[in-house]
Amino acid sequence: MSIKEQKRKVLKMLEDEVITQEQALDLLEMIAREGDFETVDEIKDGPVEPIDFAIPREPFDFFGGGHQLFSVAQKVKENTFSSITLKGKNSKIAVTSYSGDEIIIKGWYKTTRNSNPMIRLEELDGRYFLDYNYHGVRYLGFDVYIPETMIPAMMIENSNATVEIRNIEASEIIVATKNASIDLHACESKRILATTKNSHIHVRKIKSDFIELSTTNAKLKVKEVLSNEADFRTTNATIDIQDSYIENSLLETKNAQIWLDFNGVAVEYLRKAQIEARTTNANIECVLPEYKRIPYRISGTTRRGNVVTDSDNLIILAQDKGYLVAQSPEYENEANNLTFNFQTTNGSIRIRDFS
Repeated sequence: MSIKEQKRKVLKMLEDEVITQEQALDLLEMIAREGDFETVDEIKDGPVEPIDFAIPREPFDFFGGGHQLFSVAQKVKENTFSSITLKGKNSKIAVTSYSGDEIIIKGWYKTTRNSNPMIRLEELDGRYFLDYNYHGVRYLGFDVYIPETMIPAMMIENSNATVEIRNIEASEIIVATKNASIDLHACESKRILATTKNSHIHVRKIKSDFIELSTTNAKLKVKEVLSNEADFRTTNATIDIQDSYIENSLLETKNAQIWLDFNGVAVEYLRKAQIEARTTNANIECVLPEYKRIPYRISGTTRRGNVVTDSDNLIILAQDKGYLVAQSPEYENEANNLTFNFQTTNGSIRIRDFS
């Protein structure tokens, strides 16, 4: 089996979810090492722009030697762009769109001793991926410029460093790192998955059919998001939702507050929605819009605390210490309404109704 056929098989296995993205990148790296003595034409159709190397003046690595720069590019073939896969290591990744017709990657790296990074931007059947000797570098980060076009799938993986994505339109965006933050701004996608550990995730001005954010020990901040469905999870840190409309959402944390603010949601987006929020040892607070009265139903439970609403005309369906089920008089007859299922322990639940 040729090198090209082996790589195509690996990408097909990734597409069919037989292997993970990390496993696919490791296999591609191994195939590249085995095929090091083959010509470029045997590996890939079409020319690849040469890699430019330079020693920058700054920043400087005080542990020995400066890092090196690289630049690679590939012209995007019309109507064949199916995916892009990028993997960094211990250094920042930033992705944005621009008005050109090439994928351009400008980056920096530091090798391990006597290693060749073998950095290439390759394409197989419309699938673009950054290929390099992962174990031959101490760190590798880059800025990516992608043509302003709909991307079927974007997969980005990093470790111990930030990932930033701006102004990207894709059918699917999958991004993962650890011990560093993820920031998404002005993106549109049918499906967004973002995962990290021990650092925050911040998303703003996002449109998506489904969005899932997951971290540990760090804050989730969501602002100006429009979505049909969302799943937000963290531990030991707050979840802050502002000016967002999500039709069905689950918010879950531990030992930290959940804050929901509907006051900045445009009136045309404020429709029927269901929100489930769970935490422990902290409060859940929800602010309803000042500009429009919208009926709601609250089902709130806490072990040691109170369930409080500002409305004086709610119909009480069930009530006990730390437990309340109530709704607005118009809730059953109004098509646009909000349903809250809130649960905490050792904290209070409050609905602030300004209408």
